Amino acid sequence: MSIVSGVTYTIKGSYNNETAKYISVSGDGWCLHGNEPKKYSKWTFTPHGNDRYTIKALAGKYQGSYELSFRNLTGAVGMYKNGGSIWELEKCEGNWYYIRLRNQKYENYYLSRSNGNWCYLYSSKSDASKYLIEPFTPWKVLRIDYDISIKPTNSKVLASDKTTEKNNTSLQQTNTFKFSKTVSTRKEYVQTSGFTIGTSASFEAKLPVLGGTDITLSTEYSQETTKTDEKAQSTEITLSRSCVIPPFSQTTATLLVLGSSARIPYTIVYENMGVTRTAKGHLNMDSVTETTISLDEQPLNK
Repeated sequence: MSIVSGVTYTIKGSYNNETAKYISVSGDGWCLHGNEPKKYSKWTFTPHGNDRYTIKALAGKYQGSYELSFRNLTGAVGMYKNGGSIWELEKCEGNWYYIRLRNQKYENYYLSRSNGNWCYLYSSKSDASKYLIEPFTPWKVLRIDYDISIKPTNSKVLASDKTTEKNNTSLQQTNTFKFSKTVSTRKEYVQTSGFTIGTSASFEAKLPVLGGTDITLSTEYSQETTKTDEKAQSTEITLSRSCVIPPFSQTTATLLVLGSSARIPYTIVYENMGVTRTAKGHLNMDSVTETTISLDEQPLNK
């Protein structure tokens, strides 16, 4: 996840594998891991170089111009008006970070939980120094634009089958050939540049590319820079065709399932509280484009 200026975030802290609690501000300005609901943990990050920020409160008595800082010589952490410390975010895993002070008396100390639920600075990081930073409102996919000038390539047979029915009588017979096949298709998104959201987002878009018809995509998209999110799918193909088999004849029905592949560039636009970010990549896609049953009639050898 990328921290974005102008977006509101929540901060949670955990300790000894307990349920993470939101970081909020007490009535006298101290920061704590309390039992306050999410609405009291609203923070915005103002950048000061690579991965460094001042952190401002947007909820409670100290919202607006008060920023996160240490407040006394014991290393206790609270709010100061227009005089916040600069903090560096050091990534742990997922959206979990260590938050390290990078100026003032306790430079290189870590924000940690101590003395119950209170926030203090400590010289080394620990399990009590991990914080979950997430957008207060989730990022949404505003739109996804595909380069639909790209044409499908590599037409190939995805499945085939054959069956024969014989008519050994002097009367014509009506027969229905039925086929059922499972074929594998694929959607693989490869991000090459831009904003990383870090969590799942849903989107739906149409691709007027493969097979000459609109194809609707609907998938969970977990985005990581330069990595892929491959969605292998199984498609059930059921097809039937009726025919008349003449006397002393046989008819062979052949099922053919064709598919196409395409590598389609895309741009995805995210939005959160009026702030937008973009990412670019390409979609590798295999899709069913045509299903047919052909009939071949031959006389029986008497």
